Amino acid sequence: MPAARPASLVIGEALIDEVTLSDGSVSRTPGGSPFNVAIGLSRLGVNTGLLAHLGDDDDGSALAARLAADDVMEVGERHGTSSVAHAALAEDGSAAYDFRVAWDPRPEPAQLAREWTHVHVGSFSAFRDATLDLLAQALGGRTRPLVTFDPNIRAALIGPRDEVRRRTLELARTSHVVKLSDEDAEWLFAGRALDDVADQLLAAGPALVAVTRGGDGSVLATADERVWLTAPHADVVDTIGAGDSYMAALIAHVLRHGLPQTASDIRATGSFAQRAAAITVGRRGADPPTTAELA
Repeated sequence: MPAARPASLVIGEALIDEVTLSDGSVSRTPGGSPFNVAIGLSRLGVNTGLLAHLGDDDDGSALAARLAADDVMEVGERHGTSSVAHAALAEDGSAAYDFRVAWDPRPEPAQLAREWTHVHVGSFSAFRDATLDLLAQALGGRTRPLVTFDPNIRAALIGPRDEVRRRTLELARTSHVVKLSDEDAEWLFAGRALDDVADQLLAAGPALVAVTRGGDGSVLATADERVWLTAPHADVVDTIGAGDSYMAALIAHVLRHGLPQTASDIRATGSFAQRAAAITVGRRGADPPTTAELA
């Protein structure tokens, strides 16, 4: 019999990114880091469900329509109001932010209890106590799924730095793969070299730590190997969703090929993720690539 198609559960926020431009016009698009990761995984051939808080409002319908268009299953009922991240852009390009966040996901028990191949948590919702309970339920099956985590620090929406660092290490202990940006690393471990950050996270328990460095590439580390990669060339339109595309591609590669062991394996895993991010920065908004685009 053919192997079962991987089933990935992404736990985290879906929201509307609302931008008021300096001319007064408003742009509203579905977004949120876990939301983007779920879409990225589905486009790479992974059977994906998203457990988020979608309101039973127009914004919730817009988020659900985007998920349906990319064949991502909603896990949980819609209720209340959807989250909105509002940015007002001044003429000099500076932005003032206002977040209206709801986080009360209500999964259907049968959906949450299914045998997931992989579970991902990330962004500000990962630092809510309710998320740890949901993660524990998703990991309660007979088999142990791959677990991935991306802190994706949003300082305005999370607690004090010491508490967030403690929760980050707690989630790292539960995870097989941790991915973060160099900006996340600096916020969490101010002044520490990326090698030291990777070492501290690896000491908590994950098999692989990846730190993205924007246009400078990324570094991927295991207990035995460390690989620094330069970024592929990209004509940058914007960087929205690039880290989420990297995360989705990293997960998809590990699901297909297993956790990397050798330096060559690590290089292949990181290169695949970087190619996905390079495609995303070459077009507007969080628009992750498909399997065909990465072939």
